[in-house]
Amino acid sequence: MNSVRGLAKPCGYRLPASSTLTFAKRCLAVLPPGLAEALGPLLHQIAEMTVRIKQYDRAIQRLTETEYPETQGLIKVYGVGHLTALTYVLTLGSKERFERSRDVGCYLGLRPRRSQSGDSDPQLGITKAGNGYLRQLLARSPRSHQVIQRHFEVEAD
Repeated sequence: MNSVRGLAKPCGYRLPASSTLTFAKRCLAVLPPGLAEALGPLLHQIAEMTVRIKQYDRAIQRLTETEYPETQGLIKVYGVGHLTALTYVLTLGSKERFERSRDVGCYLGLRPRRSQSGDSDPQLGITKAGNGYLRQLLARSPRSHQVIQRHFEVEAD
């Protein structure tokens, strides 16, 4: 979408704000015939990818509802969606692998590194060990610590 906007702007056309679902249609309505013809294949590809992404989102949602019911407790945490919950459950596997919920943060590389020397004990950045994709999803979640706690609470019940 940014590429289309960037290609249309030097030609003197500012494209309207729109969602990804309606972007291609709205652009074709606003652009002159020559520019619409040049950008048509790109707009068509954007429309196809949007539909495909929606299909994948629905498939992930079905998986969380049918095959992985343990994700339902995680989805209730604010900011955690189906993709984050499913990735979390599939990455960790069984909760019995971890003695305490605190160990999961270390396993995923979400705990700060330590560099103790004499009286100095500075807090360094996270270790970045473990699954980078899940760590990235959890870092974007406003309450990632609640995801870990919730997972252990739900499975304990």
